[in-house]
Amino acid sequence: MTVSRRDLLKALAASAALRVCGASWPMTALSAQEQAGRLWVNKHLNLSQPVWRYYDASNHGADVVARHARWRGGVAHLRSILNDAQAAGRRVRAVGAGWSLSPCAISPDVMINTMPLNCHTVGVAPDDLSTSRFDPSCIVFAQCGTGVRELSETLEARGLSLPTSGASNGQTICGAISTGTHGSARRVGSMQDFMLGLHVLAEDGRQYWIERESAPVVSAAFCQRLGATLVRDDLVFRAAVVGLGSFGIIHAVMFEAAPGFLLEVHRRRLDWPQVAHAAATLELDGLGLPYRDVEPFHLDIAVNPYSPKRGEGGAIVTAMYKRLLGPVPPRAVSDTAMVPGVDLLAMSGKFAGLMPGTIKRGVNSMFVSMMKATERPPLGTHGQVFPTTPLIGHSLSTEIGVDLGDAGQALGTLIDVANRYPFPGLFGVRYVQRSDALLAFTKFEMTCTIEMTGAGGDRTKKFYNRAWAALDRAGIPYTQHWGKINNTTAANLRTRWGSSVDQWIAARRSLLSPAGRRLFSNDLLSACELHG
Repeated sequence: MTVSRRDLLKALAASAALRVCGASWPMTALSAQEQAGRLWVNKHLNLSQPVWRYYDASNHGADVVARHARWRGGVAHLRSILNDAQAAGRRVRAVGAGWSLSPCAISPDVMINTMPLNCHTVGVAPDDLSTSRFDPSCIVFAQCGTGVRELSETLEARGLSLPTSGASNGQTICGAISTGTHGSARRVGSMQDFMLGLHVLAEDGRQYWIERESAPVVSAAFCQRLGATLVRDDLVFRAAVVGLGSFGIIHAVMFEAAPGFLLEVHRRRLDWPQVAHAAATLELDGLGLPYRDVEPFHLDIAVNPYSPKRGEGGAIVTAMYKRLLGPVPPRAVSDTAMVPGVDLLAMSGKFAGLMPGTIKRGVNSMFVSMMKATERPPLGTHGQVFPTTPLIGHSLSTEIGVDLGDAGQALGTLIDVANRYPFPGLFGVRYVQRSDALLAFTKFEMTCTIEMTGAGGDRTKKFYNRAWAALDRAGIPYTQHWGKINNTTAANLRTRWGSSVDQWIAARRSLLSPAGRRLFSNDLLSACELHG
């Protein structure tokens, strides 16, 4: 399909409108005819896809009036779309906020905008659960289109919190977990790790509730009200929770909210040589953090690769400590200037005007001006400290995961590549404990994640290719974040994830028929030979 300049401009305008509307995106389902031949563009403007049919899913049309059951209309609408796509022999992808920089959510056939499906409830009936391990009042049932920030605000009003989240909270909950989004809460894990169950819509109108056999959650009565077949299987759950949208349409998720807490944020600008040992070992004594005997709840390091020497102030260390929930500060605290360094996407677009000969000087200047040391530790809720990222310009991001033992060598290798071939961007370093999701990129016992975020353009893409090649030459094992730019293919997939790949494929085959596997496949899955 040829894409005209007019169509591209219309798609970009629609993308901009979505940014403004956020969770208030209108819940009006447009007909397939009105959406035929649409050009879809993601939030970061690095991906576009002409689509045979594009649907806005909707909760309208539910048979029940009760507000808590509006989700039934969404289920009916999704099943209708799937039935039509299956009858037409077309593949299907669900898309949320369009936050991924990779083509996980892309299909040239059918794409479903799930953002209007944002019903979420806090608290379930005791007879919905099959166990007394959980407090029913803290159990959250959230439709796939519910935004991460939206969840934070709902929970905050009830004295609760997400256990963790990524720094860029523009995603929907299902988009975040399906690609393995993480934070830097070292003892919590990634977002998929606090999920308890998934409501999945598959081929032929089938509905499944998937949870672990080793940790059962819901009752038979709950599944009956949902209209879903109960699947208790650890392997299927570990595969589907980071399923890349390929186990069916995840209509809703269930998780247990954490008790509300505040984060006390401390930030220090230091020289990279002062930070390098701590970054490679998590031995933090040399960082001058305020509480020597208390491990930070969250730790991240922003690295300017062009100021690697003493006296250059090339690192910003951000440490956060959990505090008991007290009076909640005003929402204005959520300004992203509160915690610069936590989210590099918020600033990377500002590097766009830098020419190759000015990259080092320009990045150095902006690093100093935008990341100042904390004069007074800000205090905020989780949702305030990690708000939705305001995207500035066209940005790109890739992210690798390495074992903590390889972190020093990996960082040294990447800093060297950046100085040999400067790109307009910075590094972000975080630490996350191992996820047992089969294709989670945080697969190491303590994963050091290294994000390389920069202005959009060929220079940044070429740097990424050089960075990956340098890591390969150095023999450093690493994985890549599925939701960011990556070069994962069938040729390197098993090198990175080993036997987990075959377990993931087997789990998908156990749930879906050959027709179902094709229905929920796409080009990315085929390129990685995960589609069969």
